[in-house]
Amino acid sequence: MSSAEAPVVTVRVPLTPRLVELLSGEWRYVPILTAIALIWIFFGAMDPKFLSPRNLSNLSLQSIVTGTLALGLAPVLIIRQIDMSVAAVSGVAATITGQLLLVFDTSVWLAIAAGVLFGVAVGFLQARWITRTRAPGFLVTFGVSLILAAAQLLLPRTGQINLFGTDLTFLAGSCVHKFLSWGLVALAGAAFAVFRYLSVSDAIKAGLHVTVVKNVVAPTLAVLLVVAVAVAALNAHNGVPVALLLFILAIIVLSYVGSHTRFGIYLYAAGSNPSAVVRAGIKVDRIRIAAFMICGGFAAFGDILAASRLLGAIVGHGHAAARSDHGRRGGRHEPFRRQRLALVGLARSPGDHQHLQRNRPSGSGHRGQARDARHRPYPCDLDRLCRPQFLERPFGRGMSTARGRRRDPNLKPIEDERK
Repeated sequence: MSSAEAPVVTVRVPLTPRLVELLSGEWRYVPILTAIALIWIFFGAMDPKFLSPRNLSNLSLQSIVTGTLALGLAPVLIIRQIDMSVAAVSGVAATITGQLLLVFDTSVWLAIAAGVLFGVAVGFLQARWITRTRAPGFLVTFGVSLILAAAQLLLPRTGQINLFGTDLTFLAGSCVHKFLSWGLVALAGAAFAVFRYLSVSDAIKAGLHVTVVKNVVAPTLAVLLVVAVAVAALNAHNGVPVALLLFILAIIVLSYVGSHTRFGIYLYAAGSNPSAVVRAGIKVDRIRIAAFMICGGFAAFGDILAASRLLGAIVGHGHAAARSDHGRRGGRHEPFRRQRLALVGLARSPGDHQHLQRNRPSGSGHRGQARDARHRPYPCDLDRLCRPQFLERPFGRGMSTARGRRRDPNLKPIEDERK
């Protein structure tokens, strides 16, 4: 006697919960890309130059430094820790790289490796102290940032390291050949398809309902379309920057490590339930140390990229407590220090200061100084102009020194000098 077969009941999942599940799982990048597209459309409608190839290339270079620091912080945040010394480590690492290039005349690769190894070593020492003493990571990393701020006081008193003309500028100043960039697009599409197929094959072995066309071919075509549009826009200017390729390569490597390696599984497990990981026999302290070392290395390399882009490194620029010419570097002047470096790097090449001093006409008194200012290569003394208190306010009538100091006649606007 055969038993009656039970009818198969098909359960229909509502659309909204299914969409939420996809957006929090396989399609988790869609909301981010949608937000970026809406922002670009808004600013492109406000100003058509925003979506020009030149501006897109500049935006890609500007966001690489912040993105590199964020990539380094990701493993630390996954294990539910925080690193407050990222800015200080990055500033000291860039200073070390610049000093090795200029003072010791070392190879650019050796200088970059020394800066990155310094960041890795600082991350190791911090994590070792945290895991051994069980001290809060916030306090330990904040204390290390203050120590590094004090250590930079022992560095040269010039305040800045001019890297113009060194080999370090190739990081942010070089671009891939336009023909070669299309080959990289094909390589990126093939690599993405391989990674997706590996994930789908594991899901098929586990008995999940996935298909190659839906889960491999369609995402690969979407990625190829986005990458091709980005490469076409960058090739319309100078090409794909080398720094952007390094940044994308770092994203791919960290994504693969986090999702396809044992270390990535242990990293997420150590952040979600450390006690269960310890019972499983996994060395949680080693995972934490590795996370802080990755963070230190990325922090160091991020500021090296910034120094390559700005053609220089500022001593003490990674913290808010270092000295300046008037003992006021840091604090509210911190946002203007990169502007100061950029201004000095663009307007002041070696020998310009001697040219200013040699070709300055003679004059005496208030009227003589005002007359001399009209004949100088710059409307005012560049050394005074590059101070933070002048960079934080617009140029124009009524410009004066900070906090009621005596006005310098040389800093008067041009319309005032003609009177």
